[in-house]
Order: sequence, then C-alpha cells, then structure tokens
Amino acid sequence: MLGIMFCIVITIFILTQFYALIKIIKTNTMNQKGYGIDLLQIIISIAIAIYSDSMGRLSIVDALLVTVPLIIWFKIIFGFIYINKRVIKENKKLFFVTIIISIVAIPVLRSI
Repeated sequence: MLGIMFCIVITIFILTQFYALIKIIKTNTMNQKGYGIDLLQIIISIAIAIYSDSMGRLSIVDALLVTVPLIIWFKIIFGFIYINKRVIKENKKLFFVTIIISIVAIPVLRSI
C-alpha cells in the first residue's frame, strides 16, 4: 500500500516537471516563476536514475530520492524556490530540513 502511494507521488512529481518544461517551451524564458531550474531537474533526475539503475547500485526510486533533495538544495542556494511569489530568504533552515529529510527518508523507505 505504501509502495503504491509512493509511486503515485513520484508520478505526480514527474508530471509537474513536464508541466514546467511545457511552460518553459511556451514562454521561452528560463527563470520565469522559478521554472528554469526545473528543466535541469528533469534532465538530472532522469539521467541519474537511468545510470544508477543500469549500474545495479540503486533502484530508480532510490536514485530519485537522492536526486530530488540535491536539486532542492540547488534551488534553495540560488534562491529559485518561490512560495506565494516570494523568494525564500531564510535559506539555512530549509537547507538543513532538506538534508535531514533526505538522510532519514532513504533508510526508512528501504526498510519498508
């Protein structure tokens, strides 16, 4: 049951990334509303997932669990995450929360 819910979350995540990609193509602006880095996110997530799956070291789900927090950090560092159309200024708190979540989430999900 938990695995099915996780697959649904990953699917929604991928669909939102493709929506962001369509927005980028339509508007031809890379940084409008912070969508620009999402293009990079799609490419990196898919590339790392495919590479790690072919190497047999991680499953695709594990690779996405590792990749997504890394790109969230990248967005936070460069101030590209928008909440209510405002750039988050308190980057340090989000940075540490993301690190903790990513460190805790992978072993927990692997144990299930």
